[in-house]
Amino acid sequence: MDRSGANFLRCVDMIKKRLGARPLPVQIPIGSEENFKGMVDLVEMKALVWDSDDKDAQWQSLEVTPDLADNCTSRRRAIAKLLGDVFKYRTELVDTCLEQDDEAMEAFLTDGTVPSGDVLRRALRKGTVNSAFTVVLCGSSYKNKGVQQVLDAVVDYMPAPTDVAPSKRSTPTARPSASASARTTSLSRRWPSKSSTTLMAR
Repeated sequence: MDRSGANFLRCVDMIKKRLGARPLPVQIPIGSEENFKGMVDLVEMKALVWDSDDKDAQWQSLEVTPDLADNCTSRRRAIAKLLGDVFKYRTELVDTCLEQDDEAMEAFLTDGTVPSGDVLRRALRKGTVNSAFTVVLCGSSYKNKGVQQVLDAVVDYMPAPTDVAPSKRSTPTARPSASASARTTSLSRRWPSKSSTTLMAR
């Protein structure tokens, strides 16, 4: 997100159009390019903000408030608009996760119970394993912003070896064709084996 011209929503749209996948953002960036400050975690609804660009800098976990864009000196209006859509993306995340959990869906429709972070993470893992959608995160590897969150997402959402069926190996049983046998015979005559070469030398 710290590169020139970085655009999170454009990347999400490209995943849909070019890859034909179903992207599901679980984070929304706070700023971009040189003004990239962090991201909003849509699962826990927390803003993860870095006050420094040092690689060893730690992030702060803040409540999601309308003034998150105040620390971004440029493109403040565009950033504020993106942050204003946080609840829209949060609703999309919850609705998509409920498709993977019938019990949580029933509780939400009956009692209005909003799924917890643990329930959402289990649903995100299930949907990822089943290829129902593709979780999308953001960050900056150069400035070490969001790297730990990506590693946590790999542990939380990606399938373990026991979560997927083993690959099947097939052994070919077809007999070699006549043309293949002829080529093998021709090559053996042209380049004799080590044993035949030894006999000829004797």
